[in-house]
Amino acid sequence: METKGKKRKRGGRKWDKRVSRKFYGYLCRQIEIAASLCKEIREDAVRECVNFYIDSGLVICKINVAERVVFTLLQPQIDKAMLRSLRARMAAMRRRESKKAAAEEESGMTAGSETNADDGAESLVTPDAATETASDAEQTATQTATLRDDKRARRREAAMARRFIKHQKRLARRIKTAGQSISSLDTSKESPY
Repeated sequence: METKGKKRKRGGRKWDKRVSRKFYGYLCRQIEIAASLCKEIREDAVRECVNFYIDSGLVICKINVAERVVFTLLQPQIDKAMLRSLRARMAAMRRRESKKAAAEEESGMTAGSETNADDGAESLVTPDAATETASDAEQTATQTATLRDDKRARRREAAMARRFIKHQKRLARRIKTAGQSISSLDTSKESPY
């Protein structure tokens, strides 16, 4: 009997590209379609160029004009996918770290205070290289998120200010038109007609 929490493990190597498997499959299909439509486009050459670009971020491939057109059309999509994957990896790392911190906090409550003090001092003295890299990446992701939140808050405040000004103008127009209609009624009462 299989438990609910377990995921089915895929066979084969670990995925090492900076884009998702799904997006890479999409790229391969697009390259196949382009190659089937034009005889000048060599599918393996374009795929090699795309793989090199995903791995290194550089465009150094010997391809002809038609193949370069295909690659140029795919390049912005590849850039977006790499950014999306980076964000997903950072979010996953933050979730893992928060789970780890919660588990440590929970285990710290059950353990004595003496062992907690020793663990904290030991972790400060000998940090692990992987932890440093993870914390740097997490710090960068946190700063990016903070900057994004700040920008969003500034945009929200600017939008609220624009709406307030627009509302004030609308009220002024209403008062002005109401004042004109009242004054026209007042003058009509004074007229001898």
